[in-house]
Amino acid sequence: MDIYGALNLTEGETKVYKSLVRLKSSTTGPIYKDAAVSQSKVYEILDRLRKKGLAASIVKQGRTYWHPANPSIYLKKVKHDLEELEERKKILDKELPHLLKEETYPSDEAQVLVGYNGFRSCLYSFLDTFKAKDEFMVFGSPVQIPEPFYSFLKSYNIERVKRGIHARFLYGETLEKFAKDLYNLPRTKLRFMKGLTPSTIAIGNDRIIIMTWENKGKFVVIMGKEIANSYREFFESLWKMSKK
Repeated sequence: MDIYGALNLTEGETKVYKSLVRLKSSTTGPIYKDAAVSQSKVYEILDRLRKKGLAASIVKQGRTYWHPANPSIYLKKVKHDLEELEERKKILDKELPHLLKEETYPSDEAQVLVGYNGFRSCLYSFLDTFKAKDEFMVFGSPVQIPEPFYSFLKSYNIERVKRGIHARFLYGETLEKFAKDLYNLPRTKLRFMKGLTPSTIAIGNDRIIIMTWENKGKFVVIMGKEIANSYREFFESLWKMSKK
């Protein structure tokens, strides 16, 4: 990144600003010719530079002369913007977790999320429904989980353990090594069953998440305590028949 990138200038703004620096003080005519921009655009660009604190103008004998503004004006603006961003960050850090604790999905409805960002979103919402010492259950993937989902799950489960949340994972025997590598963590129990698990399904208190990994990945969140209880009972029945 050069100085003009740091100033967050477009290509046209960079050309005009360079011309201002070279010309020191000028009307728009020499500026647009030196900068090689259209005459119709130079007024708009100069106004944007003025709003950014990088250009200023004075009127002499009825004509407007433009010149580079003192750089300290821009630096003050950057400082103000950074202070404002920091204040916004403080507010979001404080208030967003409370906001996200509100129900994210309508009760007894389903939502389909696609891709890596959808995966992260539904899993973090899922995790936020639990408190320390709570437990959720997962029918493990019938296939090895691809990247970038695998790496995210590694860090996600470390975060789960830090929060004091327990989990049980049930995998098919053919994926025993894969599962042990992924879930070798405290507050985590693994068991293995003959054959393959039906699908990757996370079971919470008020929702289940059905996950598939083909293409970009698809994740179906189904809300409802009744369906969550039904899957939990099914999980428990298979858990009792599985081996450590």
